[in-house]
Amino acid sequence: MPVLPNPPRNPVLVSLALLVAANLVPLIGVVAFGWSVFMVMALFWLENVIVGAYNLLRMATQILRGEWGILFFMVFFTLHYGMFTAVHGLFVMGIFGHDQPIPGGRIEASPLAAFTLIERMIEADAGYWWATAGLVASHGVSFVLNFLIGGEWKRVDAGTLMFAPYKRVVVLHLTILAGAGAIAVMGAPVWGLVVLVVIKTIVDAWSHLAERKRLGSSNAPAGPVAP
Repeated sequence: MPVLPNPPRNPVLVSLALLVAANLVPLIGVVAFGWSVFMVMALFWLENVIVGAYNLLRMATQILRGEWGILFFMVFFTLHYGMFTAVHGLFVMGIFGHDQPIPGGRIEASPLAAFTLIERMIEADAGYWWATAGLVASHGVSFVLNFLIGGEWKRVDAGTLMFAPYKRVVVLHLTILAGAGAIAVMGAPVWGLVVLVVIKTIVDAWSHLAERKRLGSSNAPAGPVAP
């Protein structure tokens, strides 16, 4: 079994701070660059994909413990979660993108349509690139500090890893969709989008601390009990 370096002091707080910082990027996009509900929701959808990708890496670490059966779970998770995020992406495009200008013109509905949209948005708006990079970095730091160095990978099982992203995504996006729907009805005022991003950040931080507590990360601070 590989030996990993000792975790830094308060690794959970470090990853939490980066998570909050990553959420400030879309907040700046809303306030300074007039990002719409659609742009914000598409970015939050992209975070689902990032969470799923890192979960596959988490599952892969179980091979280091000799748990080769995890390969079946990885294939099943890829298919099931991939379908879940594809449908969610089409839902976001259908509900929030029908009256929004799409860079590069119309996109045909398909399971990969949301990815095409994100690619075009990144090309059209440098701020979107920074927002995407911030989310990748934030979840990456948490993966390294908490899951690997913090030792969560030694204590988690395949079943927990299989369903971990769903609970976080469902709680987070029920909150977001409710807020975004209300904002869309009101005409997407800037202050409403700011409130939406703040609510998302709070729920995201709560979910992060709950997951650390549930998985028993080293040096995890006292936090909320996982739902």
